[in-house]
Amino acid sequence: MTGRLACFPPRRARRFSRAILGLLLAALVSCAGDADGDRVGDAADRCPGTPPGQRADADGCCAAQRVYGRAVAALAAADAPRMEVGETWFLQQLARRRPDPALDALLERTRRGLAGHRAARLVDPAAPRLELPADAGHGIMRLANYIFAPVGAPPDRAMAFIDDFTAQPLTGYPLTHQLLVLEWADAVGLALPAPVRERRADLLRRIAAEQRADPTFSDLFAERAAILLAFTTPAADEAAGWIEVIAAAQPADGRWISGRTSFAYDGQSATANHPWVHTTGFVAAAAGYYLATGGRASPATAS
Repeated sequence: MTGRLACFPPRRARRFSRAILGLLLAALVSCAGDADGDRVGDAADRCPGTPPGQRADADGCCAAQRVYGRAVAALAAADAPRMEVGETWFLQQLARRRPDPALDALLERTRRGLAGHRAARLVDPAAPRLELPADAGHGIMRLANYIFAPVGAPPDRAMAFIDDFTAQPLTGYPLTHQLLVLEWADAVGLALPAPVRERRADLLRRIAAEQRADPTFSDLFAERAAILLAFTTPAADEAAGWIEVIAAAQPADGRWISGRTSFAYDGQSATANHPWVHTTGFVAAAAGYYLATGGRASPATAS
């Protein structure tokens, strides 16, 4: 979720987009050849991770492998813009679950490019914490400060921001980011009180319900799919359905795109554009987690 916000003056909107909204919105090419499945080697070498029971093409690749390979190839292209910290963090988690030298190379290049980013600590534990304002503000600025809170200082203010942000479940992007701030807090070692951490299960249930109610491809669809495949145990047919939706939306260049999104928070509305690297980053994460788990999360991450 990034881009110029309709509710801000142009100059302020550009600053806000670059500095804040990039955070909101968050692999080796395992199957070589083109979209028609041209054979370039032994299929077993190129598609070793096809989940059991999944339909494969002439190269032995299932839809998730095609999606994963094309998405990561697009992200690694020389002309691809740098990913932001949100999608980079998500792909870092995937790399730990599904080791891949090519994905590691992409992430290392991205981390170097993010040096100096206000939220760099999310992907680089050596980066400094962000000084949070005493007053979180209102409207979209309040939302942004809450989303930055896991990498912010002082710790008690960060925890208070997260507590306030997650106290009442929201919808759409604010809902997915309520879940993500809990995950990010855990990832950077911010010790949240148990009652705050325990909100995770309900947030995941609500994200799953929204995914079932909105089965059309979009940036948010890809983000929800990645979250649910990473942190829950979806039914196999449900997870396969998400991959089918994503695969059907695959563009020829492997750069998934999504239309504008309107959202509101704290009484203020905004419209955001989604850079293709954000959408494609979460497409890669969703397909990668699907391949890592066969469409089901491991017991360690299931809720």
